[in-house]
Amino acid sequence: TKPSLAMILRAAAAALAAALLAAPARGVGRTPSLASRRGALGRVGGAAVAAAGAALGPPEASAKLIVPDDNNELQNRYVIVRTGETVAEAADMVLSNPVMKTNIDLNGLTPRGVQQVMDAVETLRTMPLADTWLYYNLHASAAESAELVIDGLQLERSRAVPEYSFFDARGMGRYENGPLDARRAVWAQDALSRYNRPPPTNDGTPPESVEDVFVRVRQLLAVTETQYSGADVVLLIPDDDVASILQAGVLGVPLERHTELHMGHGDIRVVTGSSITKVKPVRQRAAPEGAPRQPQPQEGLQGGGEG
Repeated sequence: TKPSLAMILRAAAAALAAALLAAPARGVGRTPSLASRRGALGRVGGAAVAAAGAALGPPEASAKLIVPDDNNELQNRYVIVRTGETVAEAADMVLSNPVMKTNIDLNGLTPRGVQQVMDAVETLRTMPLADTWLYYNLHASAAESAELVIDGLQLERSRAVPEYSFFDARGMGRYENGPLDARRAVWAQDALSRYNRPPPTNDGTPPESVEDVFVRVRQLLAVTETQYSGADVVLLIPDDDVASILQAGVLGVPLERHTELHMGHGDIRVVTGSSITKVKPVRQRAAPEGAPRQPQPQEGLQGGGEG
């Protein structure tokens, strides 16, 4: 008999709990440090979620994020923040190879990007956040943005968690180093199938499908949903495809339509188990001249309307 989703997720949660108990504490205290706990969760959680996915087989077209709850509802509220403009983006260049993500000369924030993040922080300060945690990718723009968020929200450093690979920019394969508008060819293929990948290349840039990215973001959500309950988790995401695929997965809409949920630089979306709310910025930003036009989300996909 094929195991049910609830049975598999309970087994995954049990494995994660066992990893926490087995991880040795570092320094003074009764429980393992955040870093050691995350290390154990990353190793065991990824394997557990992968095993669950293998047991369940390919997900349906209207995929739903796997979370440890029988009703498939999120235990936490997620505040997605798209980081600001990077140097590479200002130069109209696709830069998705993970080897380059910490290169501050190319993936660091431009002055306009810094202002976009500061505007987002100003908006975050008006929101009723409670039990707040911050997850940020090691991408240079996200690391810089994290410092601005920590200072702006007066967040304890222990509540800022670096994320090493789940939110990496989507690998664009042969389109690496090309103009930003070249991504439209990838999005056209996305609309046909979430399993379509960009053409490969020999420079080490992965050609990732929507499904490849979905697996990554699902793994992170499985970790945070096991580790916290009733928290506000701020996610700093540098890549618009990663942010839109995450939202589509939460809502359970076809992943082929993820581009309808693309976010601009500094945009904020609040995500619960059944709705997405587009947060109005405190300070309205003018669109930069010459910037590639991003597909706009359709109203039908926004369960919570505008906040």
